[in-house]
Amino acid sequence: MESTSRPFAESGGAGRVREHYRRVVRWVPIVLAALAGIVALRCGVVWTLQGANLWGGSFMSGSSRWLVIGLIVLVGSVLLLVRTGLLVRRRFSG
Repeated sequence: MESTSRPFAESGGAGRVREHYRRVVRWVPIVLAALAGIVALRCGVVWTLQGANLWGGSFMSGSSRWLVIGLIVLVGSVLLLVRTGLLVRRRFSG
């Protein structure tokens, strides 16, 4: 019994696999940036609330140092998430 189908590499299968791999790998930095932004956002909110003495029970409660650190992390995480959103938008539009 003879097979009439061409081998995988000759049929363009390897090219399709490479193209799929490139498309998947393009999203890895975006997903990692989004996860880092979400984690940083959570930390920024907690540190800001603790620094403002709105969330007690920690050595950070009522400390203006943690209020400033929390606000800086909060602003940075929002900027990171906005940048990530713009990258996603650009990937879908182009």
